[in-house]
Amino acid sequence: MRLAAVVLIAVLTFAVYWHTLDAPFIFDDEGNIRDNPHVRVEHLTWSKLKATVTKSVNSQRPLSNLSFALNYWASGGEYNLRHYRMVNIAIHAVCGVMVYVFAMLTLALCRTDGKRRVGRRQVVAALIIAGLWVLHPLHSQSVIYIVQRMNSMAAMFAMVSINCYIIGRRTHGTPRTWWFAGAVLAFFCGLASKEIA
Repeated sequence: MRLAAVVLIAVLTFAVYWHTLDAPFIFDDEGNIRDNPHVRVEHLTWSKLKATVTKSVNSQRPLSNLSFALNYWASGGEYNLRHYRMVNIAIHAVCGVMVYVFAMLTLALCRTDGKRRVGRRQVVAALIIAGLWVLHPLHSQSVIYIVQRMNSMAAMFAMVSINCYIIGRRTHGTPRTWWFAGAVLAFFCGLASKEIA
C-alpha cells in the first residue's frame, strides 16, 4: 500500500501540472536561465560545471544553477521548456512523497500502543496530507515558474533532512550515524539550492 501511495502522489502531481509543460519562460526565468551563459552547458567538462556553480547569476545557489545547466545539456544544448518543467514537476512530486514520509513518521510517533508501525488509517491520513500539499495552489508558482525550482529543491532537501533526522532518532547503532549524516548533507544541499532551507 505504501508503494501504491507513492505512485499515486507522483501520478497526481504530474496529472495536475502536465498542462503547463508548453508555457514560455516567465519573468526571472529569462535573466536566471535564458540569458545566463553559465547554464548553457553543451558538454560536461569540469571548467563548464565549475563556471556554472561559481559564476552564474545567484552563484550562492550552486545546486540550482547546476540543475539548470544539466537540463540544458540533457536537452541537447537547447532550452527545451518541456524538459525544464518536467524536472520541476518531478521535484514537486518528490517533495510530496517526502511530506507523505514525514506524515507516516509523525503518525507512527503518535501511537499510544507502543508500536512503531502505522495502520491503514494512518497510511490513508498520510496520503491525504501529502495529496493536499501537492495540490495546494500556493505551490503552483514553484512548479510552473522554472527559476523557482530553487524553492522546490530547497524544500525537497529540507524535508529529506527532517525525515533523516526523525529516522535517525528512532534508530540505534551505526545506522543512526548514517541517518544523521544524511540529515546534515541534505540540509546543506538545501542551502546550496536556496537560502530558505
